[in-house]
Amino acid sequence: MAECLYEHCFVKRKLLKELQDDIFYAKEYMKGQNLKKLCSLLREEGSERLELRDNYLHDLFANRSVEDGDFHFYLTEYKWNKIYTLNIDDLVEYVFGKRSIELNVWNNDHDDRGNDKSRTTLVKLHGCVNNHQNGYVFDDLEYTAFMTLSNCFLRDFGNSVIEGDMIFVGTEFQEQDLWSIIERYKSDGFDISGNNYFFITPSINDGVLKRWIERQSNVFWVNWNTKQFLEFMHNEISIDMQLITELKEKRCIFLDDAKKEVVPYYQSDLYLGNETRYADIFEDWDIEYPGLKSLVNKVIEVKRNIVVALYGKSYVGKSCCAKRMLVDLRNDGYVWSLK
Repeated sequence: MAECLYEHCFVKRKLLKELQDDIFYAKEYMKGQNLKKLCSLLREEGSERLELRDNYLHDLFANRSVEDGDFHFYLTEYKWNKIYTLNIDDLVEYVFGKRSIELNVWNNDHDDRGNDKSRTTLVKLHGCVNNHQNGYVFDDLEYTAFMTLSNCFLRDFGNSVIEGDMIFVGTEFQEQDLWSIIERYKSDGFDISGNNYFFITPSINDGVLKRWIERQSNVFWVNWNTKQFLEFMHNEISIDMQLITELKEKRCIFLDDAKKEVVPYYQSDLYLGNETRYADIFEDWDIEYPGLKSLVNKVIEVKRNIVVALYGKSYVGKSCCAKRMLVDLRNDGYVWSLK
Protein backbone atom coordinates (compact mmCIF):
# COMPACT_ATOMS: atom_id res chain seq x y z
CA MET A 1 0.00 0.00 0.00
CA ALA A 2 2.97 2.32 0.55
CA GLU A 3 3.69 2.29 -3.20
CA CYS A 4 0.11 3.24 -4.08
CA LEU A 5 0.01 6.08 -1.56
CA TYR A 6 3.40 7.39 -2.76
CA GLU A 7 2.25 7.28 -6.38
CA HIS A 8 -0.98 9.14 -5.61
CA CYS A 9 0.43 11.84 -3.32
CA PHE A 10 3.96 12.44 -4.65
CA VAL A 11 3.96 11.42 -8.32
CA LYS A 12 0.50 12.20 -9.67
CA ARG A 13 0.13 15.39 -7.60
CA LYS A 14 2.14 18.53 -8.25
CA LEU A 15 3.89 19.55 -5.04
CA LEU A 16 4.31 23.06 -3.74
CA LYS A 17 7.85 24.41 -3.99
CA GLU A 18 8.41 24.18 -0.23
CA LEU A 19 7.48 20.47 -0.29
CA GLN A 20 9.79 19.42 -3.13
CA ASP A 21 12.50 18.15 -0.76
CA ASP A 22 10.03 15.73 0.79
CA ILE A 23 10.01 13.60 -2.37
CA PHE A 24 13.39 12.14 -1.37
CA TYR A 25 12.16 11.09 2.07
CA ALA A 26 8.87 9.81 0.70
CA LYS A 27 10.68 7.62 -1.83
CA GLU A 28 12.87 6.14 0.92
CA TYR A 29 9.80 5.36 3.06
CA MET A 30 8.11 3.80 0.04
CA LYS A 31 11.11 1.61 -0.78
CA GLY A 32 11.29 0.44 2.82
CA GLN A 33 7.52 -0.26 2.92
CA ASN A 34 7.31 2.13 5.87
CA LEU A 35 3.67 3.15 5.56
CA LYS A 36 3.58 4.75 9.02
CA LYS A 37 6.43 7.17 8.23
CA LEU A 38 4.97 8.00 4.82
CA CYS A 39 1.62 8.81 6.43
CA SER A 40 3.38 10.86 9.12
CA LEU A 41 5.20 12.87 6.47
CA LEU A 42 1.92 13.72 4.77
CA ARG A 43 0.51 14.91 8.10
CA GLU A 44 3.51 17.19 8.67
CA GLU A 45 3.02 18.71 5.22
CA GLY A 46 -0.25 20.29 6.31
CA SER A 47 -3.98 19.75 6.58
CA GLU A 48 -4.59 19.66 2.82
CA ARG A 49 -2.05 16.89 2.37
CA LEU A 50 -3.54 14.98 5.32
CA GLU A 51 -6.99 15.28 3.78
CA LEU A 52 -5.60 14.09 0.43
CA ARG A 53 -4.12 11.05 2.19
CA ASP A 54 -7.31 10.12 4.05
CA ASN A 55 -9.55 10.65 1.02
CA TYR A 56 -7.31 8.37 -1.04
CA LEU A 57 -7.38 5.65 1.65
CA HIS A 58 -11.17 5.93 1.82
CA ASP A 59 -11.60 5.63 -1.95
CA LEU A 60 -9.14 2.71 -2.05
CA PHE A 61 -10.87 0.62 0.62
CA ALA A 62 -14.55 1.62 0.56
CA ASN A 63 -17.28 -0.52 -1.02
CA ARG A 64 -15.21 -3.70 -1.13
CA SER A 65 -16.85 -6.81 -2.52
CA VAL A 66 -16.03 -10.33 -3.69
CA GLU A 67 -17.65 -12.78 -6.09
CA ASP A 68 -20.29 -15.15 -4.76
CA GLY A 69 -18.56 -18.35 -3.65
CA ASP A 70 -15.37 -16.53 -2.64
CA PHE A 71 -13.65 -17.99 0.42
CA HIS A 72 -14.27 -14.82 2.44
CA PHE A 73 -17.90 -15.87 2.80
CA TYR A 74 -16.75 -18.82 4.93
CA LEU A 75 -16.12 -16.30 7.71
CA THR A 76 -19.88 -16.05 8.20
CA GLU A 77 -20.37 -19.78 8.79
CA TYR A 78 -19.10 -19.78 12.36
CA LYS A 79 -20.60 -17.88 15.29
CA TRP A 80 -17.66 -15.69 16.33
CA ASN A 81 -18.03 -13.73 19.53
CA LYS A 82 -15.82 -10.83 18.41
CA ILE A 83 -13.68 -10.09 15.38
CA TYR A 84 -10.98 -7.46 15.85
CA THR A 85 -9.54 -5.98 12.68
CA LEU A 86 -6.81 -3.48 11.91
CA ASN A 87 -8.16 -3.14 8.35
CA ILE A 88 -10.25 -0.08 7.56
CA ASP A 89 -12.13 -1.64 4.62
CA ASP A 90 -15.73 -2.88 4.75
CA LEU A 91 -15.25 -6.38 3.32
CA VAL A 92 -16.37 -8.17 6.49
CA GLU A 93 -19.50 -6.02 6.59
CA TYR A 94 -20.13 -6.90 2.94
CA VAL A 95 -19.95 -10.70 3.30
CA PHE A 96 -22.13 -10.71 6.44
CA GLY A 97 -24.64 -8.43 4.72
CA LYS A 98 -24.79 -10.64 1.61
CA ARG A 99 -25.57 -13.62 3.84
CA SER A 100 -28.20 -11.59 5.77
CA ILE A 101 -26.38 -12.24 9.04
CA GLU A 102 -26.54 -9.58 11.74
CA LEU A 103 -23.22 -7.95 12.54
CA ASN A 104 -22.65 -5.49 15.37
CA VAL A 105 -19.99 -3.04 14.15
CA TRP A 106 -17.95 -0.94 16.56
CA ASN A 107 -16.20 2.10 15.14
CA ASN A 108 -15.45 5.60 16.39
CA ASP A 109 -19.06 6.60 15.78
CA HIS A 110 -20.77 3.52 17.19
CA ASP A 111 -19.89 1.48 20.26
CA ASP A 112 -22.84 -0.74 21.23
CA ARG A 113 -21.86 -2.04 24.66
CA GLY A 114 -25.36 -3.47 25.04
CA ASN A 115 -24.75 -6.23 22.50
CA ASP A 116 -26.17 -9.45 23.94
CA LYS A 117 -23.58 -11.75 22.26
CA SER A 118 -26.26 -13.11 19.95
CA ARG A 119 -24.56 -11.18 17.13
CA THR A 120 -20.92 -11.24 16.15
CA THR A 121 -19.23 -7.95 17.04
CA LEU A 122 -16.72 -6.47 14.58
CA VAL A 123 -14.31 -4.04 16.25
CA LYS A 124 -12.59 -1.65 13.81
CA LEU A 125 -9.45 -0.86 15.80
CA HIS A 126 -7.72 1.43 13.29
CA GLY A 127 -10.73 3.19 11.86
CA CYS A 128 -13.44 2.46 9.33
CA VAL A 129 -14.22 3.70 5.81
CA ASN A 130 -17.86 3.99 6.87
CA ASN A 131 -16.78 6.38 9.62
CA HIS A 132 -13.91 8.13 7.83
CA GLN A 133 -14.77 11.56 9.24
CA ASN A 134 -13.31 10.38 12.57
CA GLY A 135 -9.98 9.49 10.99
CA TYR A 136 -7.72 6.45 10.83
CA VAL A 137 -4.69 5.10 12.66
CA PHE A 138 -1.78 5.18 10.22
CA ASP A 139 0.80 7.78 11.26
CA ASP A 140 2.94 8.26 14.38
CA LEU A 141 0.62 10.79 16.02
CA GLU A 142 -2.44 8.62 15.43
CA TYR A 143 -0.69 5.56 16.87
CA THR A 144 0.37 7.52 19.95
CA ALA A 145 -3.19 8.69 20.56
CA PHE A 146 -4.55 5.18 19.99
CA MET A 147 -2.05 3.64 22.42
CA THR A 148 -3.47 5.46 25.43
CA LEU A 149 -5.16 3.11 27.88
CA SER A 150 -8.26 5.28 27.67
CA ASN A 151 -8.93 3.99 24.15
CA CYS A 152 -11.94 1.76 24.69
CA PHE A 153 -11.35 -0.42 21.62
CA LEU A 154 -7.75 -1.26 22.51
CA ARG A 155 -8.78 -1.88 26.12
CA ASP A 156 -11.56 -4.19 24.94
CA PHE A 157 -9.02 -6.12 22.85
CA GLY A 158 -6.85 -6.53 25.95
CA ASN A 159 -9.82 -7.78 27.94
CA SER A 160 -10.58 -10.40 25.28
CA VAL A 161 -6.96 -11.58 25.30
CA ILE A 162 -7.07 -12.36 29.02
CA GLU A 163 -10.64 -13.70 29.04
CA GLY A 164 -10.32 -16.60 26.61
CA ASP A 165 -8.82 -18.23 23.53
CA MET A 166 -7.97 -16.08 20.52
CA ILE A 167 -7.02 -16.63 16.87
CA PHE A 168 -4.72 -14.11 15.14
CA VAL A 169 -5.06 -14.27 11.35
CA GLY A 170 -2.41 -12.74 9.11
CA THR A 171 -0.57 -10.65 11.69
CA GLU A 172 2.88 -10.85 13.21
CA PHE A 173 2.22 -7.91 15.52
CA GLN A 174 4.04 -5.52 13.22
CA GLU A 175 1.52 -3.09 14.73
CA GLN A 176 3.08 -2.50 18.13
CA ASP A 177 -0.17 -1.28 19.68
CA LEU A 178 -1.57 -4.82 19.97
CA TRP A 179 1.63 -6.29 21.36
CA SER A 180 1.99 -3.42 23.81
CA ILE A 181 -1.49 -3.83 25.27
CA ILE A 182 -0.86 -7.55 25.85
CA GLU A 183 2.45 -6.79 27.56
CA ARG A 184 0.77 -4.11 29.65
CA TYR A 185 -1.90 -6.51 30.89
CA LYS A 186 0.73 -9.16 31.66
CA SER A 187 2.84 -6.68 33.63
CA ASP A 188 -0.25 -5.76 35.64
CA GLY A 189 -0.41 -9.37 36.85
CA PHE A 190 -3.07 -10.82 34.54
CA ASP A 191 -2.53 -14.53 33.88
CA ILE A 192 -3.08 -15.76 30.30
CA SER A 193 -1.59 -19.21 30.82
CA GLY A 194 -5.03 -20.85 30.87
CA ASN A 195 -5.94 -19.62 27.39
CA ASN A 196 -4.84 -20.78 23.95
CA TYR A 197 -3.58 -18.48 21.20
CA PHE A 198 -3.22 -19.41 17.53
CA PHE A 199 -1.24 -17.45 14.92
CA ILE A 200 -2.49 -18.19 11.39
CA THR A 201 0.19 -16.93 9.00
CA PRO A 202 2.31 -18.54 6.22
CA SER A 203 5.56 -17.39 7.80
CA ILE A 204 6.90 -15.58 10.84
CA ASN A 205 9.64 -13.14 9.92
CA ASP A 206 9.90 -11.60 13.37
CA GLY A 207 12.52 -13.60 15.26
CA VAL A 208 11.41 -12.24 18.64
CA LEU A 209 7.81 -13.32 18.09
CA LYS A 210 8.91 -16.72 16.77
CA ARG A 211 11.06 -17.42 19.85
CA TRP A 212 8.28 -16.21 22.13
CA ILE A 213 5.81 -18.63 20.53
CA GLU A 214 8.28 -21.50 20.88
CA ARG A 215 8.64 -20.84 24.61
CA GLN A 216 4.91 -20.84 25.31
CA SER A 217 2.97 -24.06 25.87
CA ASN A 218 -0.35 -22.37 25.01
CA VAL A 219 0.67 -20.43 21.89
CA PHE A 220 0.67 -22.12 18.47
CA TRP A 221 1.78 -21.13 14.99
CA VAL A 222 -0.31 -22.61 12.15
CA ASN A 223 1.42 -22.36 8.78
CA TRP A 224 -1.63 -21.31 6.74
CA ASN A 225 -2.73 -18.24 4.84
CA THR A 226 -6.18 -16.73 5.38
CA LYS A 227 -7.72 -18.73 2.52
CA GLN A 228 -6.46 -22.05 3.94
CA PHE A 229 -7.75 -21.17 7.40
CA LEU A 230 -11.24 -20.24 6.21
CA GLU A 231 -11.42 -23.31 3.97
CA PHE A 232 -10.55 -25.46 7.01
CA MET A 233 -13.32 -23.74 8.99
CA HIS A 234 -15.73 -24.35 6.12
CA ASN A 235 -14.85 -28.03 5.67
CA GLU A 236 -14.24 -29.13 9.26
CA ILE A 237 -15.84 -26.71 11.72
CA SER A 238 -18.70 -24.78 10.18
CA ILE A 239 -22.31 -25.84 10.28
CA ASP A 240 -23.56 -28.15 7.52
CA MET A 241 -26.03 -25.93 5.63
CA GLN A 242 -27.61 -28.91 3.85
CA LEU A 243 -28.32 -30.50 7.21
CA ILE A 244 -29.95 -27.27 8.39
CA THR A 245 -32.19 -27.28 5.31
CA GLU A 246 -33.24 -30.87 6.00
CA LEU A 247 -34.01 -30.07 9.64
CA LYS A 248 -36.08 -27.04 8.64
CA GLU A 249 -38.11 -29.24 6.32
CA LYS A 250 -38.86 -31.38 9.37
CA ARG A 251 -40.15 -28.31 11.24
CA CYS A 252 -36.99 -27.61 13.24
CA ILE A 253 -36.76 -23.99 14.40
CA PHE A 254 -33.42 -22.14 14.48
CA LEU A 255 -33.21 -19.27 16.93
CA ASP A 256 -31.18 -17.05 14.61
CA ASP A 257 -34.00 -17.26 12.08
CA ALA A 258 -36.61 -16.64 14.77
CA LYS A 259 -34.71 -13.53 15.89
CA LYS A 260 -34.65 -12.11 12.37
CA GLU A 261 -38.44 -12.50 12.10
CA VAL A 262 -39.15 -10.25 15.10
CA VAL A 263 -40.85 -7.13 13.74
CA PRO A 264 -40.10 -3.63 15.08
CA TYR A 265 -42.34 -2.51 17.93
CA TYR A 266 -43.60 -6.06 18.38
CA GLN A 267 -46.84 -6.34 20.39
CA SER A 268 -47.38 -9.69 22.08
CA ASP A 269 -50.64 -11.61 22.34
CA LEU A 270 -49.22 -13.81 25.10
CA TYR A 271 -51.52 -12.38 27.78
CA LEU A 272 -54.57 -12.89 25.61
CA GLY A 273 -54.13 -16.62 26.08
CA ASN A 274 -52.18 -17.32 22.88
CA GLU A 275 -49.33 -19.79 22.79
CA THR A 276 -45.81 -18.49 23.40
CA ARG A 277 -43.84 -17.31 20.38
CA TYR A 278 -40.08 -16.83 20.28
CA ALA A 279 -40.72 -13.15 19.56
CA ASP A 280 -42.35 -12.92 23.01
CA ILE A 281 -39.11 -14.13 24.58
CA PHE A 282 -36.71 -12.07 22.45
CA GLU A 283 -38.72 -8.94 23.29
CA ASP A 284 -39.01 -9.85 27.02
CA TRP A 285 -42.79 -10.09 27.20
CA ASP A 286 -42.62 -13.14 29.47
CA ILE A 287 -42.45 -13.21 33.26
CA GLU A 288 -39.37 -15.26 34.07
CA TYR A 289 -39.77 -18.24 36.40
CA PRO A 290 -37.62 -17.61 39.54
CA GLY A 291 -35.91 -21.00 39.41
CA LEU A 292 -34.97 -20.84 35.75
CA LYS A 293 -31.46 -19.42 36.21
CA SER A 294 -30.62 -22.27 38.57
CA LEU A 295 -31.83 -24.81 36.00
CA VAL A 296 -29.80 -23.18 33.22
CA ASN A 297 -26.66 -23.25 35.37
CA LYS A 298 -27.17 -26.95 36.08
CA VAL A 299 -27.44 -27.66 32.35
CA ILE A 300 -24.22 -25.72 31.66
CA GLU A 301 -22.33 -27.49 34.46
CA VAL A 302 -23.14 -30.99 33.13
CA LYS A 303 -21.00 -30.40 29.98
CA ARG A 304 -22.35 -33.39 28.09
CA ASN A 305 -25.42 -34.31 26.07
CA ILE A 306 -28.51 -34.45 28.27
CA VAL A 307 -32.29 -34.33 27.98
CA VAL A 308 -34.08 -31.69 30.06
CA ALA A 309 -37.73 -32.52 30.81
CA LEU A 310 -40.13 -29.79 31.97
CA TYR A 311 -43.39 -31.17 33.33
CA GLY A 312 -46.50 -29.77 34.98
CA LYS A 313 -50.14 -28.93 34.41
CA SER A 314 -51.43 -27.14 31.36
CA TYR A 315 -50.94 -23.36 31.13
CA VAL A 316 -48.42 -23.14 33.97
CA GLY A 317 -45.64 -21.82 31.68
CA LYS A 318 -43.66 -24.84 30.53
CA SER A 319 -43.30 -23.55 26.94
CA CYS A 320 -42.32 -20.11 28.19
CA CYS A 321 -39.61 -21.59 30.42
CA ALA A 322 -38.24 -23.83 27.68
CA LYS A 323 -38.06 -21.03 25.12
CA ARG A 324 -36.63 -18.57 27.63
CA MET A 325 -33.95 -21.11 28.51
CA LEU A 326 -32.93 -21.55 24.85
CA VAL A 327 -32.96 -17.82 24.09
CA ASP A 328 -30.87 -16.98 27.18
CA LEU A 329 -28.29 -19.61 26.25
CA ARG A 330 -28.14 -18.20 22.72
CA ASN A 331 -27.78 -14.64 23.99
CA ASP A 332 -24.92 -15.76 26.25
CA GLY A 333 -23.02 -16.96 23.20
CA TYR A 334 -23.74 -20.71 23.33
CA VAL A 335 -24.06 -22.43 19.96
CA TRP A 336 -25.31 -25.83 18.90
CA SER A 337 -23.08 -28.08 16.81
CA LEU A 338 -24.74 -29.79 13.85
CA LYS A 339 -22.81 -32.65 12.25
